[in-house]
Amino acid sequence: MKVVIRCYRRTEKPVQFAMTSPPPLVELFVKSSSVDPGDKGACPFSQKWFMVFYLLVDRRRLNLRVIPVSMANPPLEYTRLDTGRRLPAIAYYSTHKDGQTSGNPDFVRAGNDELEEFIKTNFASELNVDAAEQWVGADLLRNLNYLLRTGYSQQLVANLVAINDYLLKANHVFIEGDSLSYSDCVLVCKLHHIRVAGAFYRYFNIPDELKQLWKYLQTVYATKAFDVTCPLDRDILLHYLDKVEFKNAEARNQVHHQIIFLPHGQRTTFLTSDLNESLSENSNLHSSGMKLIVNCVMPSAEYDGLVRDRLSRLYNDTD
Repeated sequence: MKVVIRCYRRTEKPVQFAMTSPPPLVELFVKSSSVDPGDKGACPFSQKWFMVFYLLVDRRRLNLRVIPVSMANPPLEYTRLDTGRRLPAIAYYSTHKDGQTSGNPDFVRAGNDELEEFIKTNFASELNVDAAEQWVGADLLRNLNYLLRTGYSQQLVANLVAINDYLLKANHVFIEGDSLSYSDCVLVCKLHHIRVAGAFYRYFNIPDELKQLWKYLQTVYATKAFDVTCPLDRDILLHYLDKVEFKNAEARNQVHHQIIFLPHGQRTTFLTSDLNESLSENSNLHSSGMKLIVNCVMPSAEYDGLVRDRLSRLYNDTD
């Protein structure tokens, strides 16, 4: 089966299966990109739920239509649901014809708690929203925000070391077992935001010595569920722009300009050549079809000098 999911622009049809009695249709409303309102944005909770529902599509449990929502100009499909401006949200249709609906949805659910209850009630055999593993890395986003605001990374590094140790002890391909789970959807969005935002704003990188964590990322990056739902670097960086304390408005505007003019479609889902070779030497995890893009890194002396210069020009908290 070939499954393709795109963000829905109102003239498009959702993913469909060739079945006599089609599975129900779920319309998933997620926060849109601040640059392109017709595309998904970088909200980690929206990506998490996009991944969750993608897994259910992949397991032939439902059809899915994804609708990005800009609160500045929300689509009619969203405003008529009366969700109190909460996102992500779903509209559930038990019957439809080729993805087209008539009348109102069977029900609407909005916000993390209601969506978790929906999964627990309807798809408990597929995904366990009560799994203890979902709390691995619970403080990651809080400590990422602290890093971006202050430049201090000790708490974030401690989080990452704990996750690496947990993965090493568990000895699974993914966090709960050998297939993607709800807990993976929770964790990987946070880890990816750390990779992108930490490196851009504070030159923070997940330490190379956390090899089990890198193996985990490498494996998740190879999955269709992550690839389809992963936001652009541009949108992730804009998501955190106002969480960074710049020296002045000029410094902020300079960074905003750099973000807007990133190469179109750029997503940091590669591993550096050295790290990839290191993982390959001892890894017992294999992901068929994984494409790795070699990242060219400047000589360390030149690179370190440019880092110090850029940080000193943008932030007050650097020496």
